[in-house]
Amino acid sequence: MSKSDRSRKDIFISYGREDEVKDFVTKLKLYLEGRRLSTWLDSTDIPSGSDWHAEIGVGLQNCRALIAIITKKYISSKFCKKELYGANTDGKKIFPIIYEDFDLGASGDLGAGVKYVIGDINWTFFRKGKDNFDESLAKLIDGLKAAGIQGEETEDEERDEGQDDKDAEEEEEEEEEEEEEEEEVVEEDDDEEEEKELHPRVSCDICNGAVYAEGSHDEHSMTAIRSPKDRCHRGFFCDACEGLIYGIRYRCLKCNNYDLCWECKGKGRHAMHKMKAFEAPDLDIPAGSYLDFEPLGVLCLVTSARSKCKTPNIFS
Repeated sequence: MSKSDRSRKDIFISYGREDEVKDFVTKLKLYLEGRRLSTWLDSTDIPSGSDWHAEIGVGLQNCRALIAIITKKYISSKFCKKELYGANTDGKKIFPIIYEDFDLGASGDLGAGVKYVIGDINWTFFRKGKDNFDESLAKLIDGLKAAGIQGEETEDEERDEGQDDKDAEEEEEEEEEEEEEEEEVVEEDDDEEEEKELHPRVSCDICNGAVYAEGSHDEHSMTAIRSPKDRCHRGFFCDACEGLIYGIRYRCLKCNNYDLCWECKGKGRHAMHKMKAFEAPDLDIPAGSYLDFEPLGVLCLVTSARSKCKTPNIFS
């Protein structure tokens, strides 16, 4: 493995070597690596007997971001500032961590360069006794993710995530199939109920066109009364309710040009004369065409009353 490959990490941790800060850096490194973020730290990544400064240069060159643990000693350390300035020159993403309170502006020439680099960057505060470590760590992780720096998943994690996605898709498909089946059952029930509602009765061909419940008058031949939403008898309207006539139309055999709809016939209207049942002619007029209308007779523009031609209709 080459030196370059060995040093290729997500984050370079730059810090002063105070004992207290070392403990914090070790803890931070463990937490970052627990989130699959690889870190470069001098105490663990510089091999024994190697050129210290050269290793730092390679580690800094091959990192994606630099975390600077800002303390008073950091500002006064020429090596820490070299790492910070080098990362800034190479265009690395820099994440300043404020570990202790200090006045960066009052640090004079020592802090001028540091202030120039991190002055416009949003800092993350990890001050001991003042800031909650977990909350500050969450903010730091969010910032790293926003910069596109996030840990790579292991093969097992990718496989588990892929399986979870597959299971979720299968579960969603099963739910959709169940919903479709339920809709089909509801539609079938609706169709059956509509059929019962629209085809409840038959007309007797012998008993003056009387209307009976289906199956209750089998001794005579019957004419099925189909749906009231069946084809319309164009040019006819019921002389009792003056409504449109659908399905079966009844023509009085005595009165001139007198018609009833199947509903009024079923109510016993005009029972004094015999009636003849007619089905609506199949004119096969395409929906949406100019002739797709329902004639209601001649409408008087003065009285708004409808008048009916007294000449027998040729369809009778």
